[in-house]
Amino acid sequence: MNASRFNVAFRSLTSGTAHSGSRRGLLTGLTSSLVATLPLSLASKDAAAKKKKKGRKKTKKSPPPTLNAFSCVDVGQACQGDSALCCSGICQGAPPRPGQVDTSVCVAHNAGICFADSDICSIGAAVACNPSKPNCACTATTGNAGFCADLNAIDKSCRFCSTDTDCQEEFGAGAACIVLKGICTAICGATGRTACARPCI
Repeated sequence: MNASRFNVAFRSLTSGTAHSGSRRGLLTGLTSSLVATLPLSLASKDAAAKKKKKGRKKTKKSPPPTLNAFSCVDVGQACQGDSALCCSGICQGAPPRPGQVDTSVCVAHNAGICFADSDICSIGAAVACNPSKPNCACTATTGNAGFCADLNAIDKSCRFCSTDTDCQEEFGAGAACIVLKGICTAICGATGRTACARPCI
C-alpha cells in the first residue's frame, strides 16, 4: 500500500462524516493489506540474516591442551599459542589464520642429542651429550623431553618444580626441571624426585 492511499484511508477513518459501514470496510482492507505484506517483510529480513551468516567464516577450535601429572603440557602437544601451558616454557607455531586450527605445540630446549628415552635414570647408563664435559648426561624433563643436563652435585639441586621456568630464576636461562626416576629414585625424594638442572650445551 502506497503513502497516498494510506492517507486517504486514514482521513476517511477519522472523518466524522464517514459512515460506520465504510469505516469497517476500510479497516478490513487495511488489515488485509498489512497481513499480506507482513510475510514478505519477514522473508526479506530472514534472507538478509542468512546471507550475513553465510559470509561469516567460522573459527575452528584447536584441540584443548592435555595436562600431564605435573599440570603442564608435554613437548609435542598442543599449547594454543600459550607458552605458560608448556612444561618446557616454550610454545612454538605460527598464529592461525582466520578459520584455521591453531597448530602450535610445546617444544624442547637444550636437548642436543637427548630424547626422553635416553634418560640416564631410565636406561641405567649415561649418554654423553657433551663429551667435553664429563658431568653431562641425557635426562628427562617433566614435559617428557630429553635434556642435556649438568649432573654435577645434582643432589644439591633438588627442588619442587613442575616447569622449566620454575628453575630458571635460580639456575639461569636454559635450566630445566628434570625427573629422577628409575635408578635415580634415591635422589631428591623430599621434593618428589624433581630437581633443577643447568644445561650442558
